[in-house]
Amino acid sequence: MYRRFFLMLSLAFIFSGCVSQTPSQLETSPTQSETPCWTSPLTGLCADETVPVLAIKIDDVSAARPQWALNESDVIVVEPVEGGLTRLFAVYQSQIPTTLGPIRSARITDVDLAAAFGEPGFAYSGASQRTTPYLWKSSMQLVGAPQGGLGYSRASDRYAPHNLMGNYEEIISRIKKPTKALLGNRIAWSFLDQATSDIEGRDLVSATADWPASDKTFTWDSTLKSWLVSADGEVTESISIKGVERARTKTVFVMNSVTLETWYLSSGGATPYLKTYGEGTGWVLINGQAIKAVWKRPTIQDLPRWYTTSGVEIAVPKGNVWWLLLSERDEMKFKWVKSPSPTPST
Repeated sequence: MYRRFFLMLSLAFIFSGCVSQTPSQLETSPTQSETPCWTSPLTGLCADETVPVLAIKIDDVSAARPQWALNESDVIVVEPVEGGLTRLFAVYQSQIPTTLGPIRSARITDVDLAAAFGEPGFAYSGASQRTTPYLWKSSMQLVGAPQGGLGYSRASDRYAPHNLMGNYEEIISRIKKPTKALLGNRIAWSFLDQATSDIEGRDLVSATADWPASDKTFTWDSTLKSWLVSADGEVTESISIKGVERARTKTVFVMNSVTLETWYLSSGGATPYLKTYGEGTGWVLINGQAIKAVWKRPTIQDLPRWYTTSGVEIAVPKGNVWWLLLSERDEMKFKWVKSPSPTPST
């Protein structure tokens, strides 16, 4: 009997000691440190700040589709070229693609666009004699096919000139001053901290940018919380190491611009040279809505900032961006969500 009593007393003492030690053990146990995060000024998401920026000219006609690595880009600028067609000026930093392209030639507008991203590497297939001197004088570090070296090859399943492909790792290794191609602490677009914006827009089913010989439609997908991209009436696809997937974006910036007088020529005629600096009107498409906007870009070294017509800066969702350049002859067409019919009063 006494043995059982002392045994129970001993157990009680041991358990009480364990309970008394638990708080001190919790207080002195090391906490797991959080991984430092550098926030990309282009996407608002965590990225590796030591990766140089690479800009690339991507073909944008039917023979060039599907294109590679559209969804891996941080920013895609849709740029008008000759004959009412468009090409893509794609910027890569936060994600690492494998294959790029199809790659096409540079245009004079690329000089102004590239400066917004510092001193990026620039991958392209060639340029006219009049445009080339401006490329060399620009902030871009030229790692194009005309400079020779690694990174370019022809795909056997397509025909020239729509089959020049790029190897990302090889091209980016040719950037002579990689530290100059970093984004650093560049002023970013304003990003949302929450899922929705405080700025009210108009509910939108889809929006179509219409150039004379090309168009882009962005249709809202409420499940993916993204705009799905179509071109010339067909679904736009992006090829990557993951396979083929629908091209999509979180934000669409629409920049209404004016065409500057130019004597730049290409095989298709006079090259449109749009003024992407200064300020003008446009739209911001986010979260299934269209917001009428004013854009301001004081110099070509600045990213454009987007404001409501009353002057409030528009914050956008974190993720990739498509930036559309429209001249005076181009237009946006909207398919709005119909307002529900009012309920009859009883």
